[in-house]
Amino acid sequence: MFNLSGLIKMINTNEDQFIQKEEVDRFLNKTKSLSIFNEYLQSINEQIDVWEFKEQIEQIAEDCREQTGNEAGIIFKDKKYEEEYKKCTQEVINEIRDDAIRNYGYLAKDRNAFNQLFSEILKDASRDGNISRFYIQERLKQIPLKEPITINAINESDVFNFCLPKNPVDAKIDWSASRNVFNYLSYYETTFANTPKENLPEGYNPHKVFDNGKSIGLGIDKVHNMGYTGQGVSYVIIDSCPLDSNGQQHADIHYKEYYGESQGSIYNNHHGRAVSYIAQEIAPDADCYFYSDSNDDYNRAILDDLKEILVKNKSLPDNQKIRFISHSGPISQGEEEKQIIAELEAQGIWVFYSGCPEDIKYHGYLTKIDPQGSSDDFNNYQIGYLRGMRIQADGSIVNQDYNDILFVNSGNRTVPDHTSLTGYRHDSRASQSWSIPVLAGYYTLACQADPKMTKEKFLQMADKTAYIKETTIPIYKEIEGKENAEYVGQTKETVQIKIIDINALLQAIEAEKSQ
Repeated sequence: MFNLSGLIKMINTNEDQFIQKEEVDRFLNKTKSLSIFNEYLQSINEQIDVWEFKEQIEQIAEDCREQTGNEAGIIFKDKKYEEEYKKCTQEVINEIRDDAIRNYGYLAKDRNAFNQLFSEILKDASRDGNISRFYIQERLKQIPLKEPITINAINESDVFNFCLPKNPVDAKIDWSASRNVFNYLSYYETTFANTPKENLPEGYNPHKVFDNGKSIGLGIDKVHNMGYTGQGVSYVIIDSCPLDSNGQQHADIHYKEYYGESQGSIYNNHHGRAVSYIAQEIAPDADCYFYSDSNDDYNRAILDDLKEILVKNKSLPDNQKIRFISHSGPISQGEEEKQIIAELEAQGIWVFYSGCPEDIKYHGYLTKIDPQGSSDDFNNYQIGYLRGMRIQADGSIVNQDYNDILFVNSGNRTVPDHTSLTGYRHDSRASQSWSIPVLAGYYTLACQADPKMTKEKFLQMADKTAYIKETTIPIYKEIEGKENAEYVGQTKETVQIKIIDINALLQAIEAEKSQ
């Protein structure tokens, strides 16, 4: 942690506890009133983490450059404060290096080779004045891979999806013996552009997998042909800002209304784009309201969004009321949050988020057995990541009762690329994040079929019309010190699981209405 009082001492050239206006002017190389600067100091805590401190300093410098064309130099009264600032910056760099090694260490044969690679990129970053996680990661993505990824590298990385570079990998890399590795990869349309067929696993075509992943499958085309596209139904997505650093949106995403930041950090706007695309792919004609959760105080941002949605919904005509809120993240269980959610649900809005009661009891997600197989074949799906048997670090086993769980597809999905307005990225592994907007899309279609639909009736009918299949259970083992559990195989025994069949569900709604 960095003591902000050190910032005052950096600027203050007198032997008193106050900062004079002239000192502020000299610090910023521009005219800035003392009262405004004092408000700035008081607006943040006495103790802040190194990231926040560095961002505050860089923002001051950036404001100065934009308004005056001059560089804002930090005048250190005492050398020790200069060293402390350098240490602060170094801590940030070390965090970036650790993150880069974890995600992109496979670009070098050993740690020394990677450190050399990182140092070269860091020199460019320092010269450009852009030392950030995103800058480093994007530079690493431009370096073509020279050797195939191994399962050991994946297990050691502790990342959810092992993301390959955007630039084409070396055409000479032989992936023919690496079929199981592709179950863990994220890659771009260009990643395997130069890879010949003979260097890929026999019968495996990453381009076909990439194209298949753009559709949820499981009968969605039939549903659209029946006329169910979400027309006349409204829903909300709360997620990270999907707009790029210029405030632009991906070409295949649209919103009825957008609330939040006018531009996002290109480092994290992938998530907001992905969940938006998934819901809109299922219900393309529904009215989607997007609320950004981007804020320094995450819980506060979510609570503010829920309050705004409550007000917004009250202002909408009865035939345009919001029916579903999709949030692929947690919501604090404070009294205020519980009260707002209760009010929203009293207005007929199903609020679904990671960790909510329906999520824990009813909700599961699937991945494909054969990524190249039919997306409409229910038997081509199996239980996805972390929804199976879990061996905890202490050796105890945690299993689940699958009787009440309704599964949806979220694995092997191709979603909008956060660095492009038209491109896509493929994620091989199934995730909870990609499954919640699936439920939003399905419920929207059900509300179109029956405007009086409720979440209780939806769950009842989805259970009654579900496709039932036998499947083995994935086994995951927790490794001490690692965030992600390691996949170790499948059970020999099978269990029955229920997969939401949206086609059968809508036909059941139609049959009920005709009676």
